[in-house]
Amino acid sequence: MAKNYISYLHFVLFFIFFTVLPSKLSAQCAGNDNVNELICDVTNPIYQSVDLFSLLGGSPVPGGTWTDDNNSKGLNPSTGILNAQFILSGGEYHYTYTAPATSGCTDNKAVVTITIGAYVGVGSQATVCNENGLFNLFTAFDSKVMGPHVNGKFTTTTGQPVESTIEIGQYTTKTTLDFIYTVPPVLACSPNSKSTNVQVTIYIAPKIGRPVDLELCGTTDLAGYTNLDLFDQLIGGDRGGNWTGTGLTSATDHNINLQELFDANRTWRIFLYLYCFSSSW
Repeated sequence: MAKNYISYLHFVLFFIFFTVLPSKLSAQCAGNDNVNELICDVTNPIYQSVDLFSLLGGSPVPGGTWTDDNNSKGLNPSTGILNAQFILSGGEYHYTYTAPATSGCTDNKAVVTITIGAYVGVGSQATVCNENGLFNLFTAFDSKVMGPHVNGKFTTTTGQPVESTIEIGQYTTKTTLDFIYTVPPVLACSPNSKSTNVQVTIYIAPKIGRPVDLELCGTTDLAGYTNLDLFDQLIGGDRGGNWTGTGLTSATDHNINLQELFDANRTWRIFLYLYCFSSSW
């Protein structure tokens, strides 16, 4: 009698196993959460198009939608394609897949976890004019490659903290400033922070000055103006610019003979002279 009871028990357990398993599979129509996907070399072009659906475990039903749980940018919610290079900081990010309505589906969500390694960018050299007033140090990176993650800190070469936007209007002579940009480590990829150097050269905008008009009588007042320096008619103007106007022989010439100009015309005239600077950097 005991022998028959044991055989019956084996039969019942065997039967229950095969009736519960299909129900379990049907309930998980979104698939299973993935194991953390590491992207430690985010500049690799392959990470411009990461298929999140392929990272789900189990047998997810296609045709659902995706949600960027951390609002990290770069995700197409319809296709589930992620451009990891659009993410602005290293760290761990979560994306939820919601499967389409399916008969018998009780668990229609699954999460893909991705860790992005720290990326500091490629520091470069920038030139700027002091009359701009402010300068954003993030624009002083090599624009031909992926831009840096923005969760780092700027310091001077002596370690003093610096804001990412600096004031440059106070400089009165050409000045070169050196900075270090450092992003914190993402431990899943590396225990070390990453740094790069940024250099900014500030040029001084020339002062064009304020012109002073000169009104003279052609028949009586010109004897003292046979070698008029046009810079004498500017208040507060910097030298080094270019002049244009009647009687000048070149862009750098700034002396005119008003007596000679009058004698050539023998009538009243208005002579206009333009002074300007061109960029030298």
